[in-house]
Amino acid sequence: MLRFLSRLSTVFMAISGLSIVTIIVMSITDALTEAITGRGLAISYDVVEIAMAYTIFLGLPEVFLRNANIRVDVSDYFLPRRVTRVLEVTGTLLILGFVMLLLAAMVMPAYDSTRFGDYKYETGFPYWGIWLPIFAGLIAAIPSALAAGGRKHVEP
Repeated sequence: MLRFLSRLSTVFMAISGLSIVTIIVMSITDALTEAITGRGLAISYDVVEIAMAYTIFLGLPEVFLRNANIRVDVSDYFLPRRVTRVLEVTGTLLILGFVMLLLAAMVMPAYDSTRFGDYKYETGFPYWGIWLPIFAGLIAAIPSALAAGGRKHVEP
């Protein structure tokens, strides 16, 4: 299971990385176009917004798999190991709860936008194309967080 999650996470990170490159290229192109013509690209906002969803949500499984969440580990130096272990497990459970809450909150908006055929105005990009990586990332984040399960931070 860990091998599958690792491979899936690698694919997700590749897509996430391409999305970051897309954001950078679109931002530079928009700025240059505005500087040259006095008017930016109409599609830049939509493209950056779509790429942000891909970047953030497809990156979550890797973050959880490596147990690389942002945290403050000051307490690790003065609390007993047993207490820090309880805090790590509690943190993992809170992460799982938050991811499940996000999933539950997103089901109806995703269903509605898909049902009514919503799309981005400037690009014509369908909303299901945005919801797909959001749900894929969140669903893959659950077993990734469980697999990490309070392990120590793993360097890339």
